Amino acid sequence: MGNCLGKDSPPAVEDQLKKLYDQYSKHLLPLEQSSLFSSLGDPPYSLADVLAKPMILMMGQYSTGKTTFIRALLGGREYPGMHIAAEMSTDNFIAVLRGPSDD
Repeated sequence: MGNCLGKDSPPAVEDQLKKLYDQYSKHLLPLEQSSLFSSLGDPPYSLADVLAKPMILMMGQYSTGKTTFIRALLGGREYPGMHIAAEMSTDNFIAVLRGPSDD
């Protein structure tokens, strides 16, 4: 297959995110600062914000597929505290993080 970038491998995600932040800093940040956007909305993004791992919060009524959706994101694997049932079965928060093992 051809490589449209003309390189042996695509650029690393971190490099792409740094370029995205550079463009934000160059074009959008000055506009946010001149319009005092941070006083009305969110503070300006930092490079750490852009490079941070994404977080997803799943909320909803019981038995609507939240656990099934998370399990699908994990490729069908189970995770600690997972329990699927027709009645209310999860009454706490569970953080699922990527790591070197499936524990």
